[in-house]
Amino acid sequence: MYTLEVKTKALKQLETLPKKDQKRVLAAFDVLRENPAAGQQLEGKYKGLRSLRLWPYPIIYAVDHSIITVTVVKVGHRKDVYR
Repeated sequence: MYTLEVKTKALKQLETLPKKDQKRVLAAFDVLRENPAAGQQLEGKYKGLRSLRLWPYPIIYAVDHSIITVTVVKVGHRKDVYR
């Protein structure tokens, strides 16, 4: 199982979501700890990161296999999260 780290910015973004969606995102964090390859690889300015689709809130994260860590970088609505 991987260690999950959530950046401060992502935590603040998570807190702005409705409570029911916060619970869905937190459940998705457990999925990422078990299977960090669950999301798709991103391209462009986010190359090297992955995105787990949790409609309409993608979770942008990085995986470091050398220290067995998943770092959540962004959580937000799909219209804003890739900006």
